[in-house]
Amino acid sequence: MTWLVLRQARAQIIFMGVLLAALGVLLLVTGLDAASYISAHSQRGVCPGTGNACEEFQWALKARYQLVYMIIGILPMVAHVLVGAFWGGPMIAREVERGTAKLAWTQSITLRQWLSAKLGIAFLIVLIGGLVFSGMVSWWRNVVDQVYPVRFAAVDVFNVTGVSPAVWWTFMFALGAAAGAVFRRTLAALAVAVSVGLIVLPVFSFLRPFYADPVRSVTVDTDAFPRDLLVAGMWLPPTGKEVAQPTSPKCPLSLYADSVDPRYLQCLKGEGYRYVTYHHPSSRYWEFQWKEAALLGAMAVLLTGVTVARTRRLRAV
Repeated sequence: MTWLVLRQARAQIIFMGVLLAALGVLLLVTGLDAASYISAHSQRGVCPGTGNACEEFQWALKARYQLVYMIIGILPMVAHVLVGAFWGGPMIAREVERGTAKLAWTQSITLRQWLSAKLGIAFLIVLIGGLVFSGMVSWWRNVVDQVYPVRFAAVDVFNVTGVSPAVWWTFMFALGAAAGAVFRRTLAALAVAVSVGLIVLPVFSFLRPFYADPVRSVTVDTDAFPRDLLVAGMWLPPTGKEVAQPTSPKCPLSLYADSVDPRYLQCLKGEGYRYVTYHHPSSRYWEFQWKEAALLGAMAVLLTGVTVARTRRLRAV
């Protein structure tokens, strides 16, 4: 049964292997080049930092590897949806459409064995693929993050590193399989997996700041926590009451280019204003990873239950 399941999924396995191999080569080559470039051009003690020299170097680094940044930026949406739509979706639906499921059930294979083999092996491969994917992207990000720190909860960081890819791929596969079992049509399952996947990912990005209570920090810098997840920012005047926008008569905003003009910020600091940041420290990265993994894992279990229940009904028909 294991050999048969692997043979039926050979197209998806080969496709995943080729994509991971191609991505691995790209990240390895550009990662080694980035390490060499950073070593040769970065000034010790300048980056990471807030000075002009560091900012110019960061922009040069991003321009040099713009293609890689773009690929990593779209991967959270594309990779998750592909797993759900083109692997999970056809898993049950295609068998029902072709009638091969009932043929298998008339043999010596029980429904439990059939489902255990098809779902269990697929879940394992998807999980391993997600961890391999995460490991490669994490290594590349560690190289460039030496001088170009990115907020830990950004989609192109959080969703492609840690355990997130493996858990998201598992959830999306479970979603596709459940859609196939419910609608019994491959195209319908593909449509459901794609549409729901495109909705769920932004929803979790929106919910992420609520995984814990944010930390309140008072500083003189409006960007004192470049790696943290920012929740809100307020100004603290000498009166001690937080305000969204300063109203100092000595620092009218109309005299400056915008609210982030360094001269405007310096004027406010001179008047005694401080900046209040509500944020989640980057040290909460793994806490948030495991909390999101628990939520997605629970949803994957429920969807798998739906798949099993619907498949049993199909056999009874």
